[in-house]
Amino acid sequence: MENNITCETEINKAEDLIESGLYSEAKNILESIILTLPDNLEALNDMAVVNIMEQDYNSAVSNIKKVLSIDKTNKIAEENLRYILSLLHNEGSLSDSKNELNWETGFTWFCKGTGIEIGSGGKPLPGLQSKQVDLVDDYNGFKYHVDYLSPADDLSFAEDNSLDYIVHSNMLEHLANPVKALLEWHRALKPIGILYIMIPDKRLWITDRQRNVSYPQEWTYAYLENRSNTPSYPNDPNTHFFAYTPNVFKECLAKTSQLDNLFEVAEIFTSSDKVVDEIIRNVNVFVPDGDHMSQNYLAMQNIQQNNGEYKVGHSFHVVLKAIK
Repeated sequence: MENNITCETEINKAEDLIESGLYSEAKNILESIILTLPDNLEALNDMAVVNIMEQDYNSAVSNIKKVLSIDKTNKIAEENLRYILSLLHNEGSLSDSKNELNWETGFTWFCKGTGIEIGSGGKPLPGLQSKQVDLVDDYNGFKYHVDYLSPADDLSFAEDNSLDYIVHSNMLEHLANPVKALLEWHRALKPIGILYIMIPDKRLWITDRQRNVSYPQEWTYAYLENRSNTPSYPNDPNTHFFAYTPNVFKECLAKTSQLDNLFEVAEIFTSSDKVVDEIIRNVNVFVPDGDHMSQNYLAMQNIQQNNGEYKVGHSFHVVLKAIK
Protein backbone atom coordinates (compact mmCIF):
# COMPACT_ATOMS: atom_id res chain seq x y z
CA MET A 1 0.00 0.00 0.00
CA GLU A 2 2.80 2.36 0.96
CA ASN A 3 4.63 1.58 -2.29
CA ASN A 4 1.49 2.42 -4.29
CA ILE A 5 1.15 5.76 -2.51
CA THR A 6 4.83 6.53 -3.12
CA CYS A 7 4.49 5.64 -6.81
CA GLU A 8 1.39 7.80 -7.19
CA THR A 9 3.15 10.69 -5.45
CA GLU A 10 6.12 10.39 -7.80
CA ILE A 11 3.86 10.25 -10.87
CA ASN A 12 2.02 13.37 -9.69
CA LYS A 13 5.38 15.09 -9.22
CA ALA A 14 6.43 14.10 -12.76
CA GLU A 15 3.15 15.37 -14.20
CA ASP A 16 3.62 18.72 -12.42
CA LEU A 17 7.09 18.96 -13.96
CA ILE A 18 5.68 18.18 -17.41
CA GLU A 19 3.12 20.95 -17.03
CA SER A 20 5.96 23.30 -16.06
CA GLY A 21 7.96 22.30 -19.13
CA LEU A 22 10.69 20.60 -17.09
CA TYR A 23 10.79 17.50 -19.25
CA SER A 24 14.26 16.26 -18.33
CA GLU A 25 13.44 16.23 -14.61
CA ALA A 26 10.11 14.51 -15.29
CA LYS A 27 11.85 11.90 -17.44
CA ASN A 28 14.27 11.03 -14.62
CA ILE A 29 11.37 10.34 -12.24
CA LEU A 30 9.41 8.33 -14.80
CA GLU A 31 12.42 6.26 -15.84
CA SER A 32 12.93 5.30 -12.19
CA ILE A 33 9.29 4.23 -11.86
CA ILE A 34 9.30 2.24 -15.11
CA LEU A 35 12.54 0.52 -14.12
CA THR A 36 10.80 -0.77 -10.99
CA LEU A 37 7.28 -1.13 -12.42
CA PRO A 38 7.68 -1.73 -16.20
CA ASP A 39 3.92 -2.26 -16.67
CA ASN A 40 2.80 0.95 -14.95
CA LEU A 41 0.49 2.39 -17.61
CA GLU A 42 0.32 5.87 -16.12
CA ALA A 43 4.11 6.19 -16.07
CA LEU A 44 4.41 4.84 -19.63
CA ASN A 45 1.77 7.26 -20.91
CA ASP A 46 3.46 10.18 -19.15
CA MET A 47 6.81 9.11 -20.59
CA ALA A 48 5.26 9.09 -24.08
CA VAL A 49 4.12 12.68 -23.49
CA VAL A 50 7.67 13.67 -22.48
CA ASN A 51 9.00 11.95 -25.62
CA ILE A 52 6.52 13.85 -27.77
CA MET A 53 7.42 17.19 -26.19
CA GLU A 54 11.11 16.44 -26.80
CA GLN A 55 10.25 15.40 -30.40
CA ASP A 56 11.58 11.89 -29.76
CA TYR A 57 8.72 10.32 -31.69
CA ASN A 58 10.21 6.86 -32.05
CA SER A 59 10.54 6.52 -28.26
CA ALA A 60 7.01 7.87 -27.87
CA VAL A 61 5.68 5.23 -30.24
CA SER A 62 7.60 2.54 -28.37
CA ASN A 63 6.03 3.56 -25.04
CA ILE A 64 2.57 3.82 -26.58
CA LYS A 65 2.92 0.32 -28.03
CA LYS A 66 3.88 -1.00 -24.58
CA VAL A 67 0.71 0.49 -23.11
CA LEU A 68 -1.50 -0.90 -25.89
CA SER A 69 0.08 -4.34 -25.57
CA ILE A 70 -1.19 -4.37 -21.96
CA ASP A 71 -4.44 -2.44 -22.44
CA LYS A 72 -5.38 -2.34 -26.13
CA THR A 73 -8.20 0.21 -25.57
CA ASN A 74 -6.27 2.61 -23.35
CA LYS A 75 -7.75 6.00 -24.21
CA ILE A 76 -4.70 8.07 -23.25
CA ALA A 77 -2.39 5.93 -25.39
CA GLU A 78 -4.83 6.16 -28.31
CA GLU A 79 -4.94 9.96 -27.96
CA ASN A 80 -1.13 10.14 -27.87
CA LEU A 81 -0.93 7.92 -30.96
CA ARG A 82 -3.48 10.04 -32.83
CA TYR A 83 -1.50 13.15 -31.96
CA ILE A 84 1.72 11.66 -33.32
CA LEU A 85 -0.04 10.52 -36.49
CA SER A 86 -1.42 14.03 -37.00
CA LEU A 87 2.15 15.32 -36.79
CA LEU A 88 3.28 12.73 -39.30
CA HIS A 89 0.76 14.12 -41.76
CA ASN A 90 1.97 17.70 -41.32
CA GLU A 91 5.72 17.77 -40.60
CA GLY A 92 8.30 16.80 -43.19
CA SER A 93 10.92 16.54 -40.41
CA LEU A 94 9.31 13.32 -39.22
CA SER A 95 10.40 11.17 -42.15
CA ASP A 96 12.21 8.69 -39.88
CA SER A 97 9.02 8.04 -37.93
CA LYS A 98 7.02 7.85 -41.14
CA ASN A 99 9.25 5.04 -42.31
CA GLU A 100 7.87 2.94 -39.43
CA LEU A 101 4.41 3.22 -40.99
CA ASN A 102 5.10 1.17 -44.09
CA TRP A 103 3.59 -1.81 -45.88
CA GLU A 104 5.49 -4.31 -43.75
CA THR A 105 4.70 -2.90 -40.29
CA GLY A 106 1.81 -0.42 -40.29
CA PHE A 107 -0.85 -2.97 -39.41
CA THR A 108 1.03 -4.13 -36.29
CA TRP A 109 0.30 -0.78 -34.63
CA PHE A 110 -3.43 -1.35 -34.79
CA CYS A 111 -4.06 -5.10 -34.98
CA LYS A 112 -3.81 -6.39 -31.43
CA GLY A 113 -5.61 -9.12 -29.54
CA THR A 114 -7.71 -11.81 -31.24
CA GLY A 115 -8.10 -11.37 -34.96
CA ILE A 116 -8.16 -12.85 -38.44
CA GLU A 117 -6.41 -12.20 -41.74
CA ILE A 118 -8.50 -12.80 -44.84
CA GLY A 119 -7.03 -14.00 -48.13
CA SER A 120 -3.31 -14.06 -47.38
CA GLY A 121 -2.75 -16.73 -50.03
CA GLY A 122 -0.47 -18.69 -47.73
CA LYS A 123 1.70 -15.64 -46.96
CA PRO A 124 0.45 -14.22 -43.64
CA LEU A 125 1.36 -10.66 -42.73
CA PRO A 126 4.44 -10.70 -40.46
CA GLY A 127 4.26 -9.71 -36.82
CA LEU A 128 0.67 -10.85 -36.21
CA GLN A 129 -0.81 -13.98 -34.64
CA SER A 130 -3.93 -13.91 -36.80
CA LYS A 131 -6.08 -16.89 -37.67
CA GLN A 132 -6.03 -17.36 -41.45
CA VAL A 133 -9.19 -17.31 -43.57
CA ASP A 134 -9.23 -18.32 -47.24
CA LEU A 135 -11.37 -20.03 -49.87
CA VAL A 136 -8.90 -22.85 -50.42
CA ASP A 137 -6.23 -24.61 -48.39
CA ASP A 138 -3.85 -25.12 -51.29
CA TYR A 139 -3.18 -23.69 -54.73
CA ASN A 140 -1.33 -25.68 -57.40
CA GLY A 141 0.06 -27.90 -54.65
CA PHE A 142 1.14 -25.01 -52.41
CA LYS A 143 -0.38 -25.46 -48.93
CA TYR A 144 -1.92 -22.34 -47.43
CA HIS A 145 -2.43 -23.80 -43.92
CA VAL A 146 -5.59 -21.83 -43.30
CA ASP A 147 -7.54 -22.00 -40.06
CA TYR A 148 -10.97 -21.40 -41.63
CA LEU A 149 -12.11 -22.30 -45.15
CA SER A 150 -14.63 -19.58 -45.81
CA PRO A 151 -15.56 -16.78 -48.23
CA ALA A 152 -14.51 -13.31 -47.13
CA ASP A 153 -18.12 -12.21 -46.68
CA ASP A 154 -19.21 -15.19 -44.55
CA LEU A 155 -17.47 -15.43 -41.18
CA SER A 156 -19.97 -17.87 -39.70
CA PHE A 157 -17.19 -19.36 -37.56
CA ALA A 158 -16.95 -16.03 -35.67
CA GLU A 159 -19.49 -15.07 -33.02
CA ASP A 160 -20.97 -11.58 -32.91
CA ASN A 161 -18.64 -8.99 -31.32
CA SER A 162 -15.84 -11.54 -30.95
CA LEU A 163 -12.88 -10.16 -32.93
CA ASP A 164 -10.47 -7.40 -31.95
CA TYR A 165 -9.38 -6.93 -35.56
CA ILE A 166 -9.76 -8.06 -39.15
CA VAL A 167 -6.95 -7.38 -41.62
CA HIS A 168 -6.48 -8.05 -45.30
CA SER A 169 -4.22 -6.94 -48.11
CA ASN A 170 -5.21 -6.40 -51.76
CA MET A 171 -8.45 -8.33 -51.34
CA LEU A 172 -11.38 -5.89 -51.14
CA GLU A 173 -11.18 -5.05 -54.84
CA HIS A 174 -11.72 -8.75 -55.65
CA LEU A 175 -15.12 -8.80 -53.92
CA ALA A 176 -18.20 -8.43 -56.10
CA ASN A 177 -20.27 -7.24 -53.12
CA PRO A 178 -18.19 -5.03 -50.77
CA VAL A 179 -21.21 -3.91 -48.71
CA LYS A 180 -22.14 -7.48 -47.83
CA ALA A 181 -18.57 -8.12 -46.69
CA LEU A 182 -18.36 -4.91 -44.64
CA LEU A 183 -21.64 -5.72 -42.89
CA GLU A 184 -20.35 -9.18 -42.02
CA TRP A 185 -17.03 -7.84 -40.75
CA HIS A 186 -18.84 -5.27 -38.63
CA ARG A 187 -20.96 -8.04 -37.10
CA ALA A 188 -17.92 -10.04 -36.05
CA LEU A 189 -15.86 -7.12 -34.70
CA LYS A 190 -16.04 -5.98 -31.12
CA PRO A 191 -17.08 -2.38 -30.39
CA ILE A 192 -14.17 -0.18 -31.61
CA GLY A 193 -12.67 -3.31 -33.18
CA ILE A 194 -10.20 -2.55 -35.97
CA LEU A 195 -10.67 -3.23 -39.68
CA TYR A 196 -7.30 -2.70 -41.39
CA ILE A 197 -7.52 -2.77 -45.19
CA MET A 198 -4.76 -2.41 -47.79
CA ILE A 199 -6.20 -1.43 -51.18
CA PRO A 200 -4.44 -0.92 -54.54
CA ASP A 201 -4.50 2.71 -55.65
CA LYS A 202 -5.94 2.56 -59.17
CA ARG A 203 -3.52 5.27 -60.31
CA LEU A 204 -0.58 2.95 -59.59
CA TRP A 205 -1.96 -0.41 -60.74
CA ILE A 206 -1.66 -1.18 -64.44
CA THR A 207 -4.92 -3.12 -64.82
CA ASP A 208 -6.92 -0.37 -63.10
CA ARG A 209 -5.35 2.83 -64.43
CA GLN A 210 -7.60 3.09 -67.47
CA ARG A 211 -10.77 2.13 -65.58
CA ASN A 212 -13.27 4.55 -64.15
CA VAL A 213 -13.22 4.85 -60.39
CA SER A 214 -16.03 3.19 -58.44
CA TYR A 215 -18.85 5.20 -56.91
CA PRO A 216 -21.16 4.64 -53.92
CA GLN A 217 -24.14 3.73 -56.09
CA GLU A 218 -22.13 0.86 -57.59
CA TRP A 219 -21.64 -0.59 -54.11
CA THR A 220 -25.37 -0.19 -53.48
CA TYR A 221 -26.37 -1.84 -56.79
CA ALA A 222 -24.07 -4.79 -56.07
CA TYR A 223 -25.64 -5.21 -52.63
CA LEU A 224 -29.26 -4.89 -53.78
CA GLU A 225 -28.61 -7.35 -56.62
CA ASN A 226 -26.98 -9.70 -54.08
CA ARG A 227 -23.96 -10.19 -56.32
CA SER A 228 -21.47 -12.86 -55.35
CA ASN A 229 -18.20 -14.30 -56.56
CA THR A 230 -19.92 -16.95 -58.69
CA PRO A 231 -19.25 -17.88 -62.33
CA SER A 232 -21.14 -14.71 -63.29
CA TYR A 233 -18.69 -12.78 -61.12
CA PRO A 234 -15.70 -15.15 -61.10
CA ASN A 235 -13.33 -15.38 -58.18
CA ASP A 236 -10.39 -14.71 -60.47
CA PRO A 237 -7.28 -13.32 -58.73
CA ASN A 238 -6.71 -11.06 -61.73
CA THR A 239 -10.23 -9.59 -61.56
CA HIS A 240 -10.81 -6.32 -59.77
CA PHE A 241 -14.54 -5.67 -59.53
CA PHE A 242 -13.96 -2.13 -58.25
CA ALA A 243 -11.19 0.46 -58.64
CA TYR A 244 -10.34 2.80 -55.79
CA THR A 245 -8.37 5.86 -54.82
CA PRO A 246 -8.28 6.96 -51.16
CA ASN A 247 -10.91 9.66 -51.69
CA VAL A 248 -13.17 7.35 -53.69
CA PHE A 249 -13.05 4.69 -50.98
CA LYS A 250 -13.94 7.26 -48.30
CA GLU A 251 -16.85 8.46 -50.43
CA CYS A 252 -18.13 4.91 -50.96
CA LEU A 253 -17.99 4.25 -47.23
CA ALA A 254 -19.64 7.55 -46.29
CA LYS A 255 -22.40 7.59 -48.90
CA THR A 256 -23.55 3.96 -48.91
CA SER A 257 -26.72 4.01 -46.82
CA GLN A 258 -26.43 0.37 -45.73
CA LEU A 259 -23.19 1.30 -43.92
CA ASP A 260 -24.45 4.40 -42.09
CA ASN A 261 -22.73 4.84 -38.72
CA LEU A 262 -21.08 1.42 -38.80
CA PHE A 263 -17.44 2.47 -39.15
CA GLU A 264 -15.31 5.44 -38.20
CA VAL A 265 -12.30 6.21 -40.41
CA ALA A 266 -9.45 6.34 -37.90
CA GLU A 267 -6.58 6.78 -40.37
CA ILE A 268 -5.73 6.57 -44.05
CA PHE A 269 -2.07 6.17 -44.96
CA THR A 270 -1.44 7.12 -48.55
CA SER A 271 0.82 9.02 -50.92
CA SER A 272 0.23 12.65 -51.80
CA ASP A 273 -0.91 13.52 -55.32
CA LYS A 274 2.56 14.99 -55.91
CA VAL A 275 4.27 11.69 -55.10
CA VAL A 276 1.74 9.67 -57.12
CA ASP A 277 2.53 11.89 -60.12
CA GLU A 278 6.26 11.41 -59.56
CA ILE A 279 5.83 7.63 -59.41
CA ILE A 280 3.78 7.61 -62.62
CA ARG A 281 6.47 9.68 -64.37
CA ASN A 282 9.44 7.65 -63.16
CA VAL A 283 8.28 4.09 -62.51
CA ASN A 284 6.95 1.60 -65.04
CA VAL A 285 3.40 1.43 -63.66
CA PHE A 286 2.98 -1.49 -61.31
CA VAL A 287 2.99 -4.81 -63.14
CA PRO A 288 2.06 -7.66 -60.76
CA ASP A 289 4.54 -10.35 -61.79
CA GLY A 290 7.69 -11.72 -60.21
CA ASP A 291 10.97 -9.77 -60.24
CA HIS A 292 9.45 -6.91 -62.21
CA MET A 293 6.89 -6.46 -59.44
CA SER A 294 9.63 -6.32 -56.80
CA GLN A 295 11.71 -3.79 -58.75
CA ASN A 296 8.72 -1.53 -59.34
CA TYR A 297 7.56 -1.81 -55.76
CA LEU A 298 10.97 -0.87 -54.38
CA ALA A 299 11.20 2.04 -56.81
CA MET A 300 7.84 3.32 -55.56
CA GLN A 301 8.90 2.99 -51.94
CA ASN A 302 12.15 4.86 -52.64
CA ILE A 303 10.23 7.80 -54.11
CA GLN A 304 7.85 7.80 -51.15
CA GLN A 305 10.70 7.66 -48.65
CA ASN A 306 12.69 10.39 -50.42
CA ASN A 307 9.65 12.65 -50.11
CA GLY A 308 9.23 11.83 -46.41
CA GLU A 309 6.00 9.93 -46.98
CA TYR A 310 4.61 6.54 -46.00
CA LYS A 311 6.29 3.60 -47.76
CA VAL A 312 3.04 2.02 -48.92
CA GLY A 313 4.03 1.23 -52.50
CA HIS A 314 1.09 0.89 -54.88
CA SER A 315 -1.52 0.70 -52.10
CA PHE A 316 -3.19 2.89 -49.53
CA HIS A 317 -3.96 1.66 -46.02
CA VAL A 318 -7.30 2.30 -44.31
CA VAL A 319 -7.88 1.90 -40.57
CA LEU A 320 -11.57 1.67 -39.60
CA LYS A 321 -13.10 1.34 -36.13
CA ALA A 322 -16.38 -0.51 -35.69
CA ILE A 323 -19.09 1.71 -34.17
CA LYS A 324 -21.59 -0.15 -31.98
